[in-house]
Amino acid sequence: MKNYQCHCGNTVYFENTRCLVCDRSLGFLPDSMQMAAFALQADGAWQSLAPAPPGLYRQCANYARENVCNWMVPTYDNHIYCRACRLNQIIPDLSNPQNHVLWTRIERAKRRLLYTLYSLHLPVVGRDGGLAGIITVDDLLELMAENLMELTRIISREQAEEARGRK
Repeated sequence: MKNYQCHCGNTVYFENTRCLVCDRSLGFLPDSMQMAAFALQADGAWQSLAPAPPGLYRQCANYARENVCNWMVPTYDNHIYCRACRLNQIIPDLSNPQNHVLWTRIERAKRRLLYTLYSLHLPVVGRDGGLAGIITVDDLLELMAENLMELTRIISREQAEEARGRK
């Protein structure tokens, strides 16, 4: 997993939500694949302090309410959830505190998987073809297998094209 730098220059990590040096709130921007520091605006929006892309964001509802996510949503997006959390249709019963701990672990693993898939420019869709679906461990394993097969096909095709070019 890639390390990032806060606006202040401190090293921050993918799961961080606050810089330990400047105490700024942090969030992941999936569209640009970067962590950014944010300044809270008077209207409740969060201004990205990253050099690019500038813009206003809001915290994913699961970030703001449950602290199980750290992804940001552009203010022009009507969804309250980030791209990762939109994949969920159900969550565990949070009246049991242990479920919150386990859900946090699952969400962390899911975001790491999605980071990898987005980094490889592979499509991510729910079972219904959209960005909504019930995500289970079986779903994640199936998705990983499908995307690994697609990645293997792409690499094989590129290697074959390279080999033809050398002849």
